[in-house]
Formats: sequence, C-alpha cells, structure tokens
Amino acid sequence: MLKQIKKRNLYEEIIRELQKMIENGSFPPGTKLPGERDLAEQLGVNRTTVREALRLMELMRLVEKRPGKGVFVKDFPQEASLESIVFEFLAEDGLKAEVLDDVYEAVLHTESIMARLAAERRDEGELKQLEKIYQKMKKNMNESYNFTLADKEFHLFLSKIAKSDVLSKFAHTIWIIIEKYAYLLYKSKKNRTISLKQHAALLLAIKNRLPDKAYKENWEHYIWAKKTVTRSEKE
Repeated sequence: MLKQIKKRNLYEEIIRELQKMIENGSFPPGTKLPGERDLAEQLGVNRTTVREALRLMELMRLVEKRPGKGVFVKDFPQEASLESIVFEFLAEDGLKAEVLDDVYEAVLHTESIMARLAAERRDEGELKQLEKIYQKMKKNMNESYNFTLADKEFHLFLSKIAKSDVLSKFAHTIWIIIEKYAYLLYKSKKNRTISLKQHAALLLAIKNRLPDKAYKENWEHYIWAKKTVTRSEKE
C-alpha cells in the first residue's frame, strides 16, 4: 500500500515513493501503474501533481506512456537514465554502494578519455584558460570550498577542450554527484596539496600534447580520490 505524501516537494516525493515500489518488486517491469485518479487518492495529493511526477518519470525512462493503455513500468535499472540516478542521489542524499561504484567507474573512464582528447585537441587560448584555472586552485590552497570550486571548473573545462558534446553533457550532469565527494575530499589540506600536484602533472601533459600521459595522470588522480574519500567516510 502506498503511503500518503506530506512533504513540500510533492512531485519529488511521489517519484521517490513510486521508485521504491518499483525497486522492491511491488510494481515489476511491465506492470501498468494505477490511473492518475487512483494514485492521487492513495498518495493524498491532487491529480495535477501526480501527472507532473509521471511526466518526469517518463523523461527519466522509469516508465512509459502507451496511448490509450496507460503508464507502464520499464525495466529498472537497465532502462533507467542518468537523470534518474542523479534524482535518486539528490532525493536520498546518496546512492546505494553498487550504484555509486558504477557511477565512479563511468567517471573514471569518461574523465580520463576527456583528458586524452583535451591533450589532442586543445588550442593555445584554451591552454591559457586551463592554466588560469589551475592558478586559481593554487591560490585557494587554504580554502577548501574555493579550491573545490576551482577543481570542478578545471575538470569541466577539460570537457569543453575535449570538443565532444556528448562527453561534456555527461560531465556536467555527473558533477552533480561528484561535487559532494569533492568537498569531502578537499576538507584536508594534505589532500588539496596532493591534488594540486596531480593537476600540475595533468596540465603539463595537456600542454605538451601527450594524450596517453594525460589519460594516465587523470586516471591515477581519480583512483587516488576514490580511495581517499572511501577511507575518510570510514573514519
């Protein structure tokens, strides 16, 4: 039985509740969801809010609307979109360990490929801008918050230099998740110091147009970051 929704962001709460029902098998793949009126009554909200929630769930590829037939559950999580993973992260303030590991693996490979492409495709103007961002990181060595913002700017600018629209969109979306862990990582000045050296090595590889070196430096940076954050969360 669905529980009534009492929080402010009603459509988000509806999505969260229905997503839980999908995950626990109450609404398995292929199941037709109750109609808008029934859902509204069970959840204690109005039909307009239910309609908005279902529309967003369709965009997230959690459900599909079949004209004249109703709304059906898609194969979750295989059919789930990146947006649905980000929504789950924001709604639950975290992700399940296995999903987080999948996200990390995708970030590790994608960011490293972007570093390789940046070394191949960057122009002099882009290199100068990347160097300015690096100097911003260096300038904010004693400020964890501003250092993290500069770190984010550095990596997102790499996605621009890589000149791949798809990879750039992925990077901007996935940083919604990464940013939380970056703030955790850079609370420590020791970690900021290590990271700055890693970014210097990555920047040098890009400056010298060494794609394989850029890939390696970025790869090692993210391996270190994951290990360090995992250790910090356990302490």
